[in-house]
Amino acid sequence: MPRPLIFIALLGFGLVSVQALAQDAPATPPAGARAEKDPQRQVRHLSRLLDLSPQQAAALAPVIEQRQQQLSRLRQNTSLDRRVRRDRLRSIQRDTDAQIQSVLTDSQKQKYAQWKQQLQERRQQKQRGSGTADGE
Repeated sequence: MPRPLIFIALLGFGLVSVQALAQDAPATPPAGARAEKDPQRQVRHLSRLLDLSPQQAAALAPVIEQRQQQLSRLRQNTSLDRRVRRDRLRSIQRDTDAQIQSVLTDSQKQKYAQWKQQLQERRQQKQRGSGTADGE
């Protein structure tokens, strides 16, 4: 077999292999997807944010994992009324928040409250920003 044909054959084989590997690889979330969906990443984020001890991080991991499972089941249940879905979402958030706070020290609770307040303000700014863009 002449060299150019061998090169083309190897190149084709390489492309097929890369394509097969890409199909086997887990799908990466879209650019707008929330990082919140990875419980381990959330625990690492809270650990950095609140300076958690390894014991605290280990205690939060199942709490975050359980929340993600509950939220996933809630999203999949399309038979729920909008208000019922919202109420259940808030209940999950309250329960998770109480479990998280039970693991934290007083100073960590203050940081956590500040962080949640900042998130809330960002959400409100986004909502106001998207509301004004439509009206102009």
